[in-house]
Amino acid sequence: MKKIIIVLLMAISAFAVSPLEYAGSGTWSGCEALATPVSGDFIYGGFPYGLGVFDVSDSLDCRLVEWEYLGATVADIVLRGSYAYLAAGNVGLAIVDISDPTDLSTVSTLDIGEEAYGIDVEGDYALVAGRMTGLHIVDISSVGAPSEVGFAGLAGGCMDVIADGGFAYVSRGLGGFSIIDFSTPTSPSNRGHYSSSTLIREAAKSGSYVYLAAELSGIIVLDVSDPDSPTPAGTYPAPTGRSLSTITIAGNTAYVGAGNYGILSIDITDPASMSLIDRCPMSTPSVIRVSTDGDI
Repeated sequence: MKKIIIVLLMAISAFAVSPLEYAGSGTWSGCEALATPVSGDFIYGGFPYGLGVFDVSDSLDCRLVEWEYLGATVADIVLRGSYAYLAAGNVGLAIVDISDPTDLSTVSTLDIGEEAYGIDVEGDYALVAGRMTGLHIVDISSVGAPSEVGFAGLAGGCMDVIADGGFAYVSRGLGGFSIIDFSTPTSPSNRGHYSSSTLIREAAKSGSYVYLAAELSGIIVLDVSDPDSPTPAGTYPAPTGRSLSTITIAGNTAYVGAGNYGILSIDITDPASMSLIDRCPMSTPSVIRVSTDGDI
């Protein structure tokens, strides 16, 4: 059985020179997604059959406290207020009430006609990355009755999406990276595209830059100030024989999952000249997702 070890790492301070320090862990099986609230004692994990909540108030006793069965793999999670918005595989979009983390309840689901693989939320809209055909734009102004209002076709499908300022930044696996203008949700338009020779599973955005976790190629930084022409602005090579598959950004630091090589913290103050701050090694588990909450 595939195991997930949820590892809590603590940065000693908020400065870019901070080392990483092990703080605790908990073991479960089959985790595919991870999300942390802005603050609090809980983290949320996506699993093959639903959404799990872990109490991490004691980092040395990270434990599952609640479960919401959905019957499909939760591949991505976005938390907004009292709700978790889920890319829930063959179920599509699922919205779960998390106002009480120890008593979850599904509010609604929406079948998008394909497997939902990634999600982000901006305003009244959820952007759902379809695994096979493209990006679905869903009106979530009524959480009890979400409705698809727009669609942008992307051959080969999507793996992850970031919504920011009316644009969707889409990681497309071997299909590269695309920018979609959804400022008119009912009529989204394809804008810029970046082709890659390696799989792009996930990205993170900071200012006018998008940082692609580009597996064996490492991190590729794109300047997206012109949405019609994303331009390479820097790279950080993956360690020899290693693959970088997940990334999140806090301030001027990127935290990157490098499989069983562990977690890297990288100074991105200058995107053209990024540098390694620290590495927390992991000899057995493979890092699938990384999320941050304050110093954790």
